[in-house]
Amino acid sequence: PWKLRPWYAEDSNIGGFIIFTEILTKEVNQEEKLRESERRFTNSFNEAQFAIALVGDGGVPFLVNNQFVRLLGYTEEELTRMSFEEFTHPDDVKKDKDKYLALIANKIDSYTIDKRYITKSGEIKYVKLNVTMVDEGTDNKYAMALVEDLTEAEVAKIMNADMDRMMAEVSAVANIGSWEVDVKASKRFWSDTVYRIHEEDPNKEIALEAGINYFHPDHRDIISKAVEEGITNQKPWDLELKIVTANCASLKIFVKRRSLSRSFSS
Repeated sequence: PWKLRPWYAEDSNIGGFIIFTEILTKEVNQEEKLRESERRFTNSFNEAQFAIALVGDGGVPFLVNNQFVRLLGYTEEELTRMSFEEFTHPDDVKKDKDKYLALIANKIDSYTIDKRYITKSGEIKYVKLNVTMVDEGTDNKYAMALVEDLTEAEVAKIMNADMDRMMAEVSAVANIGSWEVDVKASKRFWSDTVYRIHEEDPNKEIALEAGINYFHPDHRDIISKAVEEGITNQKPWDLELKIVTANCASLKIFVKRRSLSRSFSS
């Protein structure tokens, strides 16, 4: 800045001006550095590989990047007026909210979960969510959510895990077991319920060739042909067969092939 001050002659008239100047190069450089830092942050934030949201009190995002907007299909203005519960699948709200409340209560530093979002068009998106609390050393605390849109393979893995969990719950209640055959590895996998039905030690590994011996001799050819037909032609089947348990008890069971890689017995 410049400052002008008059000086006076002996006759009290203005004889001229004295000009003062203050060099503010340091302050100007600091402001420019701050603006440059903000530009870099904005570019990195908006062009990040993951969808990112900065979430304030009440679970409402106050800043979202371009990937987050593209992922959910809402505008930035819409998203910054919505709680995350509004675009989360109803079945996933509780597990996310419980973790979020623990985070803002300083009980945990961060959390990662698989969950589902519902886009503006109604499409279900499977994502991996990582949320971390950001503390700037002041009263200004907020959560940063990084969201990864999962691939089809990863989604299939999650859905299979859900199916396995559901089958385990059903098995415990309805006494329905499941077994799988890995043809390439020549291995057989039994669920806990199948071990219980066959009166076998659940820690015992059952060889593929040995599995057939748990069926009654009169029915071994039947199950062998059915399994071969299922593997070769992907043909489903429903059979009522007899088995012989490890304690030599004879039981009648119902065996149904549901898919190429899974068979169920009860």
